[in-house]
Amino acid sequence: MVLTNTISLKSIDWHLLLVLSIVALGVAALLVGYYYLKKFLEKKGIIEKNKFLKFIFTNSNDLFVLISTVVAFFLFMGGSVCVYFYADPDIADFVKFFTLAFGGEAKLIDSTFEFKSNLLLIFALVAIILTGILTAIGMVEKIKNSKINKVLQGFSIITAILPLLLIAIYFTNFFKINDVSSVTLHDEWPSLDYCTYDAFFFYLSILLIAVCKPSKLFASIKYTTREICEEGVLIALAIVLDNFVKIKVQSGGGSVGFAAIPLFIIAIRHGPYKGFVASAVIFGLITCMLDGYGFQTYPFDYFIGFGGYCLVGLFFNLFKLFYKNKKEDYAQAEFIYSFIAVTIGCFLAMVVRYIGSCSSSMILYEYTLVDALIYNSTYIPMTMLIDWVAVLLLLKPILLINKKFN
Repeated sequence: MVLTNTISLKSIDWHLLLVLSIVALGVAALLVGYYYLKKFLEKKGIIEKNKFLKFIFTNSNDLFVLISTVVAFFLFMGGSVCVYFYADPDIADFVKFFTLAFGGEAKLIDSTFEFKSNLLLIFALVAIILTGILTAIGMVEKIKNSKINKVLQGFSIITAILPLLLIAIYFTNFFKINDVSSVTLHDEWPSLDYCTYDAFFFYLSILLIAVCKPSKLFASIKYTTREICEEGVLIALAIVLDNFVKIKVQSGGGSVGFAAIPLFIIAIRHGPYKGFVASAVIFGLITCMLDGYGFQTYPFDYFIGFGGYCLVGLFFNLFKLFYKNKKEDYAQAEFIYSFIAVTIGCFLAMVVRYIGSCSSSMILYEYTLVDALIYNSTYIPMTMLIDWVAVLLLLKPILLINKKFN
């Protein structure tokens, strides 16, 4: 089969980093072009005069995400990557993303190869679909300002970033996941071209989703100097506790730690969004690099697992509705409802931690679900129980600090 729908420069060994760099440049050029077009139309007053253009530019971020999710979905269902040989690059076969995700037969050279289903790509597809649904919900006028919508749109940040990470991990470990050693040509193993035309535009779509979706939400979040300093100190404390004050349970990595305590305090003090940035992004990335288990563990054990800590701040803010207008026994009601909120938040944070860690165990280390639950149960419940008790003991001082430094 002659290579007719792959990008040229076939002699180059396409690594995933190179592909993503090219895609990133395309996204940057697109966003810069959009920015200057908007500025030009605003200067001419065209946007204010035209209702359609006003709607487009007002909702441009969500429209970018919606269009990208639709494009990514169809490219996932019909797009493909190329398996070829350096010795004879004209001999090649194309394998569809759908086959890589859900399993099935594909012709590789002159033999039929059976691909097994893969949870990494299945989760990526589910995350893409959820991002589109949640973005469409956010554009509905009736619930635009509701608390429920804010929670859903916050969750959609995870579903927007996750596909890019999952797909990067999959293709980085393609030949570990799929043993294609039986397919040879002149004693040469096949290579993989990640960058067919349809695959290229698929990467472009999921990168647009990962860039546009969080940018709208976090653009509205402002940090004061005091908040930056306070969160920096608490994150540093969490890193110290995670590295030096912990009880090792599993030789492979599981341990009972206290890092969640300062991260819970950030979520309570500064809200779920800033708590998510502190826990999943900053603390998660730093500890992932320090732990040394490899970046492939970041999406599950760190981004998802630690990202759930922000739920403590979410429920802490939601439960304020029950006592904010209370005149009598305000202090007592504040403590009781805050106690309940922290308890619910810690429990759900534990559930999210389980989801992230069990997904990591099953996908990266090929555990069964039962084995993953047993392994992670040796340290997650005890960790969350200790940290929950510690935060409850600190709840009174935290409430006093909130009153003085709201």
